Amino acid sequence: MNKTAKRFFSWIAVAAAMGSANGLQAQELTKVTVMQPIASYDVRYAPWAMAQANGYLVQEGLELNMPLTKGSMVVIQQLINGGGVYAQLPPDGVIIANSKGADLKFFYSFITKNPFPLAVLDDSTIKTLEDLRGKKIGVFSLSAVQFYTTQAIMKSAGMAKDKDYQLIDVGSGASALASLQRGDVDALAQDALIYAGFNNRGATFRYLSSEQISKVFAWGLVSTSANLQKNPAQATALARALTKGRIACAADTRKCIEAYFKEYPNAKPPGLNTEKAIEEQERILKVFLSYGPKPENGQWGSYTPESWAAAMQYMVDAGLIAEPVPDERMYTSALLPQINDFDEAALDK
Repeated sequence: MNKTAKRFFSWIAVAAAMGSANGLQAQELTKVTVMQPIASYDVRYAPWAMAQANGYLVQEGLELNMPLTKGSMVVIQQLINGGGVYAQLPPDGVIIANSKGADLKFFYSFITKNPFPLAVLDDSTIKTLEDLRGKKIGVFSLSAVQFYTTQAIMKSAGMAKDKDYQLIDVGSGASALASLQRGDVDALAQDALIYAGFNNRGATFRYLSSEQISKVFAWGLVSTSANLQKNPAQATALARALTKGRIACAADTRKCIEAYFKEYPNAKPPGLNTEKAIEEQERILKVFLSYGPKPENGQWGSYTPESWAAAMQYMVDAGLIAEPVPDERMYTSALLPQINDFDEAALDK
């Protein structure tokens, strides 16, 4: 082959490769919205950012939108009304909605340990739940999961809301910590991620909970039963991309936080240089991931009947539902084999 022909075929090969790459970039992506019950960015968004940065979402043909929303009940109403398709939620509000006739269903478990204890300052005179009788507890929102878990925790000590204690909406940021430090409230009902963030500010806490609540899992992916029946491949693809994102985050927490800040610039704490911000958010991310280890059965996203039984029992005992909602109305494991259908060892992290 002469030099001219070689140059021609080399050019053809390069052009074909460029065309293939451009075709991948230009492929039509399906837009999906995953709602979060929080009013400001936190590391719950980080595995999604990693899934975006590493191309896992694009590989699944998805373009992700994750709006901010304050409180689970707002998100649930959007799902019921068709204003949203997917959400990352704890079970409490969904159980209540389904007990009233809604048809929402979890299909992927993310956080399998309960991250919602009450917190008091380390030097507080409050040592037990009984010490909170007649006190004020600051919650993230009166429509958030903490509104329910706190009532269950306090009921385990024989106390009822409004009669024996008050729940006060204090938000979740610096204002919440300030409310506790000023004495406006006597305890906080937030979550482990928020407490870890407050630790970064120098605050230290003691935690109060109940044996019952400690057994209840937290955030997972939920949609309507109708959507899961209509679009199982899409739901599977979404959860598979998230699974890869959480694995990649655990493998390299720094890279994960860098991706998180790039995808959500407003997530970077104000007043900190980038290195300090990454360091602090890495600590919070590690706390978050510790609450969602790989299930014993080896399948990411798995629920167990025992975990749902614990959730239902606490909801009944707290008077939030009259009777347990059947498991088949609350979650499905049908998509898990496909969600886990990838080589974890070969994953490009």
